[in-house]
Amino acid sequence: MFLFRSPFQKFGSLTRMNKFSLFQQKNIYKALPQYFSTENKPEKTVYEQIGGEKAIDAVVDAFYVKVLKSPIVKSFFENIDMEKQRKKQKNFIGFALGGPNNYEGKDMKKAHIKMKLEDKHFDEIVNLLVETLKDFKVPDELIGKVGAKLSPLRSDIVYSKPKPKH
Repeated sequence: MFLFRSPFQKFGSLTRMNKFSLFQQKNIYKALPQYFSTENKPEKTVYEQIGGEKAIDAVVDAFYVKVLKSPIVKSFFENIDMEKQRKKQKNFIGFALGGPNNYEGKDMKKAHIKMKLEDKHFDEIVNLLVETLKDFKVPDELIGKVGAKLSPLRSDIVYSKPKPKH
């Protein structure tokens, strides 16, 4: 067994390791500084910054409690399987914020066209999501990033009457 100093331990404490000599370990740490540097690390996705799957799950569950109480939008969810809806929404939001899952549902336009949603409905959903994120102490800067990822969907979600053909 060989002894080495772990970079995660205080100087002076040694740990046993079977395969590497002190010489090999020093060379590994010299050869890999870029992996310990913050300069080359990509910025975390919004999904990661918000707390990943567990955070998305909790936010979506709390969000739908608010949605189902809202006089502006609750009627759209009266005959909906809410367990299935929550699952789809968690998957979609996770994907939209840069999470590891793929969204395999309908595109936004097809999913919402029959609902004939208006701007007031979209705005209420956005307001309820922001309120829910604030309840979870998500910083305003991060809420802005979430909004930036989701707001371009307005044109696909809000109903616009077909233009008459000439």
